[in-house]
Amino acid sequence: MTNKLILAGVLVAALLTTCRGDTMSLYPFYQDHDLVSEEGLVGEWNGEGVRVIIRRNHGKGYEFTSEVTSGLWGGYWEGEIHLVRVAGSLFMDLSQRGDMNITGHHFGRVLLDGDSLQVTGFDPTWLHQKVVDEAALRYLDVPDGKVITAPTQELQWFVRQYVYDPSAFGAPLSFSRQPPDDVPAENQAQ
Repeated sequence: MTNKLILAGVLVAALLTTCRGDTMSLYPFYQDHDLVSEEGLVGEWNGEGVRVIIRRNHGKGYEFTSEVTSGLWGGYWEGEIHLVRVAGSLFMDLSQRGDMNITGHHFGRVLLDGDSLQVTGFDPTWLHQKVVDEAALRYLDVPDGKVITAPTQELQWFVRQYVYDPSAFGAPLSFSRQPPDDVPAENQAQ
């Protein structure tokens, strides 16, 4: 019993440093056999107060670096992106290592159309209602939010149930591709 309490304490401490006040998942939204590639995702993308560079990494994944110049979460971020199709829609699993080497996962629907990229996450109020009030997914309370602890298959099942429900999703984050000629050579996607 003592070992379980110690492990739980370490996990909670790690999640506190990873989740930064947002609902996130402890498990990824994909399994290796689910992964898809979209070559159009690679490049430099600019949004309101955000610049993101996406590069191909090993396998079917991508690496990202981003610079947020406005808002509460200003700063420089790095992580990985994996893509998966669920119920005909493309979803992005964005992961980032926390301060204690625990990876947190955020996921959202992706619309990629040439030089236009939109990423839409779940509406926080709607997600709270489903996860907490209706107990649709297992989760863990942490001081700054919730951490979804449901495994990958349950996450995908949950998304399949609501992928076509417009009230499930918040406002999209919109990005435009930076033309390659305007990108400094050291920052160009490979």
